[in-house]
Amino acid sequence: MTEEAKRGGQQVIGGMPVVSVQDSERFYLRMLLLRKTGVISFNDLKTIDGTLCETFQEACKVLGLLDGDQHWHDTLLEAARMQMPSYLRILFAIICGFGEVENIPDLWTQHKQSLSEDFVHRYSEETGLFYALAELNELLKSYGLNLRKVNLPSVDLQCDLFRLSYDAMEEQSKANANIEKLNSEQRYAVYKVLHAIYEYQTDMRKCFFLDGPARTGKTFVYSTLLPAVRGKGDQAIAIASTGIADTLLSGGRTAHSIFKIPLTLNATSTCNLKPNASEAKILLDAKVIVWDEAPMTHVHAFLAVDRLLKDLSKCDEPFGGKIILLGGDFRQVLPVILRGSRSLTVSSCIKKHRLWSDFFVMKLTENMRAFDSAKEFASWLLHVAEGESGEKFSCPHFAIQKFKIPFNNSLVT
Repeated sequence: MTEEAKRGGQQVIGGMPVVSVQDSERFYLRMLLLRKTGVISFNDLKTIDGTLCETFQEACKVLGLLDGDQHWHDTLLEAARMQMPSYLRILFAIICGFGEVENIPDLWTQHKQSLSEDFVHRYSEETGLFYALAELNELLKSYGLNLRKVNLPSVDLQCDLFRLSYDAMEEQSKANANIEKLNSEQRYAVYKVLHAIYEYQTDMRKCFFLDGPARTGKTFVYSTLLPAVRGKGDQAIAIASTGIADTLLSGGRTAHSIFKIPLTLNATSTCNLKPNASEAKILLDAKVIVWDEAPMTHVHAFLAVDRLLKDLSKCDEPFGGKIILLGGDFRQVLPVILRGSRSLTVSSCIKKHRLWSDFFVMKLTENMRAFDSAKEFASWLLHVAEGESGEKFSCPHFAIQKFKIPFNNSLVT
């Protein structure tokens, strides 16, 4: 069901929100809304062949919508159109834990491609499926299940499962090659973190933030720091706030995937990672945690991770005393708050929390991809982003170009 709504003076079509399987009544309400037409009330929606059902789920059963597993297939297919594979695996585990699935192996077989797409892209088809099943096994533990209990292929779940194997000499060679290409700001950031890892003294910071606008080389800093640590035979964890960003980092994973951050957050939320889980062992062994696109993450997620690392390490220092490097640009995308005001959005940033005082900020300012002729424009954009151009400003002459658009009858204006 859709309805016209006015927003900002324009006519728009309102979309139906996605509902979790765990919110059963709303989930089945949504299922009915997608299949029944012309209803005028909730009771009308629950009335099947003249009989009023007590719940939306019962109405779905009477209509035959819950016969077999087709509704679970539909749920995964719909989610795959708009969600990342890491979320799909969480959804699959929820369906196994809460749903009445007749044939879980068939559900896996038909959707394994979308469930493992990120791992397949990063490794290979066979290895990617292995990693997807391994993560599903960890997720199923939250519901008292495992791969064997749901008749899915078992995998070797040693604690090194999510620990990538790196050739130390190759990683060190990669780091040395990258170090030669660093500019002064990037070099300072890399050596500052390495110094904290290997030459730590009590007065040093353990939490760092790499602040840099787009194209200043943040990813290149990560791609130098990570192999520098791995080249010494140590573990370095690369994570990102989004599934797209984590593909840019060697061995990268999403923050929700490795920390098991809950989807619904509040100020007291805790991560769903058990102390004996594979990821917990890796987190404890890691010399550094690199977190890209951190400004997009809600402060409640950082607080949950802070609690998790403190619990795992039995240490009350920020983030359990781990060396952690966050990176990103607060001038770009902040945490997305549903119908949130500007003040609410800003207050959801880690920069507005007491945790921020524990971070040492390192800045990147040089646009590494801009030609000399465009550096002035890049500098002007940075001043605008910093709010240093005043309330009123005009576009500088070097940013103005005239384009002649040829007439074409096929163009729609």
